[in-house]
Amino acid sequence: MKVKIKGNKLIFLPDYDEMKSFNEVIEAGQKYELTIGEGQYSDDVGNINNELVLEFIAKNRL
Repeated sequence: MKVKIKGNKLIFLPDYDEMKSFNEVIEAGQKYELTIGEGQYSDDVGNINNELVLEFIAKNRL
């Protein structure tokens, strides 16, 4: 995954080149889960995250 910061949002983007090397595809309408392990990210004052699990449904790319 690639990470992008836009204002107060942290945006996770797929690394399509790496996905291609493993023949992986993200399909629109499918439900996915993203797990961020404990201590993987910290904010600008040094607070370290707890484990975080996000569920989402992929949309079509515009």
